[in-house]
Amino acid sequence: MVVGEKLRLHIEATSGTGDGIAHADGIVIFVRGAVRGDLCMAEVDRVTRRAVFCRMTELISPSSERIASDCPQSDRCGGCPARHMTYPEELSAKAGHVKSCLRRIGGWDAEPDRILAAPSRDGYRNKALLRYDAACGEFGFCEAGGHTPVPGLCRALLSCEESHRAAGIIAAHCRRTGYIPYGLLIRRSLHHGELLLALLSDTPVPKKGDLIASLTGEIPHLTGLVRCPVPGKGGVGIGRDPELLYGSPDIRETLMGIEFTVAPGAFFQVNTLMAEKLYEIAADYIREAAPSSVLDLYCGIGSIGLCTTTPETRLIGVEIVPAAVECAGKNAAACGRTAEFIAGDASAAAAELAQRGETPDLIILDPPRKGLSEDLCDLLCKMAPPHLVYISCDPATLARDIARLSKGYTPQKYSVCDLFPGTDHIESIVCLSREKADDYFRISVQTKDLKTKAN
Repeated sequence: MVVGEKLRLHIEATSGTGDGIAHADGIVIFVRGAVRGDLCMAEVDRVTRRAVFCRMTELISPSSERIASDCPQSDRCGGCPARHMTYPEELSAKAGHVKSCLRRIGGWDAEPDRILAAPSRDGYRNKALLRYDAACGEFGFCEAGGHTPVPGLCRALLSCEESHRAAGIIAAHCRRTGYIPYGLLIRRSLHHGELLLALLSDTPVPKKGDLIASLTGEIPHLTGLVRCPVPGKGGVGIGRDPELLYGSPDIRETLMGIEFTVAPGAFFQVNTLMAEKLYEIAADYIREAAPSSVLDLYCGIGSIGLCTTTPETRLIGVEIVPAAVECAGKNAAACGRTAEFIAGDASAAAAELAQRGETPDLIILDPPRKGLSEDLCDLLCKMAPPHLVYISCDPATLARDIARLSKGYTPQKYSVCDLFPGTDHIESIVCLSREKADDYFRISVQTKDLKTKAN
């Protein structure tokens, strides 16, 4: 097959990333915009050694799982690649993707303990990072596979009317003054109704008094406005060193009955309602292990450790973002917990804790999408806590890390929780134990190819 070739395809499955999957001459073909059951024409965009990638050019016969996308931007925006299929199909494809990664990459063939569906695919985000398009003077999510903003806010993922109005006011101010920020970070509190805005820019905001007057006059739930330096590669440093322009630099949110202070760039799950469901699963897994001491790596503002452990548990958290560590300390004190929070890299902090003789009964892991480093996996095996609870937003790196940890740990069970409905992302949680179980069938492990998307 060559680029530009036209193919008539019957779509056999839907991948966890929202593409249709077909086969021809023994070759796996991914078709962007297709759904299991579609009969379509597709044009080859890219050919690799393992697969062919196409875009659908004509829908000959639609699948019963296909629905009309309710988002006019979905053909360009990279935010919601699954809005053209029914939610049961989307959830099934995502759960299948997790299971496939665990089997192919992690060497563990198991059914999920639980699959938790989201109550709605609409308006669930409590956070949005928007890029500014100077050409049209608007904020928007970036287009699929690129960095060009799609003008206009996504009402599918961010339904709060005040968020849209606030972004419009700031965009209008930028057009009037010629100000060109990198982007806008919006945080919205589900339970408290607060709105925090962070302009990402290395230069001062011109006529900031006029901007504040416009926002406060139109946005009654505005809690704060800050300016933060432009983040580094991969969004590193979002929200660091904020310049407070108005109100408070933080926002409040409640999870599982605990109130949290959230800094602009601190990690906090974007779907508040489903985050509570995810933490309930984590709490169940931790409760079964009955630890007296817990190390929470990648702890963010402390939400996971504080929500899933008992007040009697000795809790140590590690987080690389200093503002998040400060929030974690405040959050622990606010709910009457005694806990230690350390600002630093997870691997370095874990090594330091091991040197000082800390031997936790359980370690919570909730790393970014890239997963754990190989050095940290080795260190965890040397620290040898009886249990690990691993929360992941990327099934491929999760499976790779399970393979790396296999020298010391056996996965016992896992659950799938859809915190990102309508998108190609899924959250998983795995409980691992040092107890080796004979009834787990370990198959050959492949850890190098994390880009293959086949189920």
